Amino acid sequence: MPYDPADARALLSAERLTVHVVGAGDAPDVTYDLARPQGGVVEARRFPAHGTPDVAALDADALLAEFEGARRAGRRVSVESVALRRWLTGR
Repeated sequence: MPYDPADARALLSAERLTVHVVGAGDAPDVTYDLARPQGGVVEARRFPAHGTPDVAALDADALLAEFEGARRAGRRVSVESVALRRWLTGR
């Protein structure tokens, strides 16, 4: 799919972001429903493919590191790294 700047603008202006991380090995697929960060903290609803969904207040930088680690481990993350960084941290 070709890059569309309008898609990026829509993503960055959204109040909520959905991120899907594909499982690998023993790690299940997980879908995250994220609220826009407030003061570096993100309300994250996590929906693992197997298990109980949960809601947690997570540090935005730690969550970004989690997504980047998943990508480095070969797991597919549905939102590009640059867009995740800008959405979670504003930089």
